[in-house]
Amino acid sequence: GGRNAGEVSFPGFGEMFMSYRPVGGSCPWAIVCYAPQNDFIGGLSTISRVTVIALVVSMTVAATVGLLITTKSIGPLKVVENAIHEIATGHADLTYRISVKTDDEIGSVVVGFNQFTEKLQLIVKEIMSSEGKLSSAGQNLNGASQETAASITQIIANINSVSNQIMNQASSVEETAGAVNEIAS
Repeated sequence: GGRNAGEVSFPGFGEMFMSYRPVGGSCPWAIVCYAPQNDFIGGLSTISRVTVIALVVSMTVAATVGLLITTKSIGPLKVVENAIHEIATGHADLTYRISVKTDDEIGSVVVGFNQFTEKLQLIVKEIMSSEGKLSSAGQNLNGASQETAASITQIIANINSVSNQIMNQASSVEETAGAVNEIAS
């Protein structure tokens, strides 16, 4: 009336797996199934080998696909890294732009880099233009300074001349005053 499964040994047949259970109802009989262990273990061994091979193949394919995706994703970042390095070391071509091939985060980084480079190029152009204007203004200022220095030298010379004339007049006035005093006496 019970049911069970397990390993049994039959003389002449070797080790076997066996399972039994009652037929049911009012029948006192039971159904018994048995098979050699090699049939079960051989199938399990085959299944294990196939599973391991499938796992190795799946992991190899996954690793290859992952490597391809990573390489494809990192490629544009490597280009951006090289361009940034060129700018940082001072050997930059600010007209260089990176072509955008993806519409993801990496594409956004490339677009941002291109915008940054364009803005930097405009700033450098403005600085160069300002340098030319400042150089011209400096030359004008230098010329005006030299003219002012010459004018100041002329003014100082005129002041010295006027000062000498005033001293001469002061001497003349003193002489005249002495003569007037003599006449008066």
